Amino acid sequence: MRRYFLNKQFGIFLWIGAAAALINWLTCFLVVTWLSFSCSILLGYAAGMLTAFLFNHYLVFPLSR
Repeated sequence: MRRYFLNKQFGIFLWIGAAAALINWLTCFLVVTWLSFSCSILLGYAAGMLTAFLFNHYLVFPLSR
């Protein structure tokens, strides 16, 4: 079980998840000054999900294309 979680691919997956969460929060905090709180949450969520999808698609799972 340990070899499934302690490999390079899983580590990159975790770092990308952390980066996507950071982009989500930063987008929310920056956008809330111009739009409503609900819109900033939606845009932050979309930015984080798009970041996670694209980075995981190209960096973590390149053979699944």
